Amino acid sequence: MNRIHDHKTAPSIHRWSACIQQGLPVLVCLASLLISGCTQFIEDLGQVGRSCIALPGGRTVGMAAVKNLTDQNMLADVACSARDGEVRIAAVKNLTDQNLLAEVASSATDKDVRAAAVRKLTCQSVLTSIATEDKDADVRKAATAKLKDLDGSVF
Repeated sequence: MNRIHDHKTAPSIHRWSACIQQGLPVLVCLASLLISGCTQFIEDLGQVGRSCIALPGGRTVGMAAVKNLTDQNMLADVACSARDGEVRIAAVKNLTDQNLLAEVASSATDKDVRAAAVRKLTCQSVLTSIATEDKDADVRKAATAKLKDLDGSVF
């Protein structure tokens, strides 16, 4: 059976449509669905939601969504997977969890995202590792500069 016509999903679709038609921001609509227990519909929209944040040419939507996003795991996901580089950087700026920042700094494919995460890191062992092992010279320099800022000397 098509999920759109599933009797369990239909009320969620109506609630979603009503929110959007009222001109409410997408994040408010999603929060409304979560509060009302419509989690299956949100799970079904999961891939669509991630793409909305990452739409090329939709920087305003993406930036607004990231600006209001506080979930650290979602921010780390956006920082590593959004299509728009400015949205990825904005997600890093909102990250505060040092473990997730370390993960982004070590594994993001975009060197600018890695460098932005490095500038927010405070863990000297992670910074030392990045300063010596990152494949990009600019990221290594950012890690070295951050180490100097933290304790006045380089490892």
